[in-house]
Amino acid sequence: MQAPDAPHARGPFDWVTASARRPLVWCLTALVVGLSLALAAIARPLATPEAPQGIVSFELARTAEAATAIVASWSPRAREAAMLSLGLDYLYLLAYPAWLSLVCQAIARVRNGAAAALGMALAWAIWLAAPLDALENAALIRVLSDPAPGVWPAVAWACAVPKFALVFAALGFCIVAGVPALLRRATGR
Repeated sequence: MQAPDAPHARGPFDWVTASARRPLVWCLTALVVGLSLALAAIARPLATPEAPQGIVSFELARTAEAATAIVASWSPRAREAAMLSLGLDYLYLLAYPAWLSLVCQAIARVRNGAAAALGMALAWAIWLAAPLDALENAALIRVLSDPAPGVWPAVAWACAVPKFALVFAALGFCIVAGVPALLRRATGR
């Protein structure tokens, strides 16, 4: 537990009552897991030799040539799946930052020192992933709609890289700082 006299940094979910936070975590967890499974199912036909990681390869294509090669490797059905995936991702990009933010804040509240400060910083910073993801999706939709994608693959890449960095930083914090906190709580220490 955080020391009672430790400074209390403001978190993005301070407006949620303590009794509502646990149900909110569970609701957001269910939403994120459900959307993750749906997106994974939709994206199955997107893995090709040109896009071995499917939609992620497309997000990170960076050049017009690479993006065009990926789109050309997709069947018409796969291109429809890509559009559906990008459309559904607009809901997902609201769910996963909220979930990660809430979890990072909860972990920060039971940690001390640098771990608490890092967790709270990530609880705020992860919200930057949403506009980055939205712009990335818009750029990728443009690439799918235009046989000459121009700068849009580079725009998507420039948004995807910091988005993934934020997501991996928040997930890493949840694992590295959260698992020990859960173990301490489970053992009563």
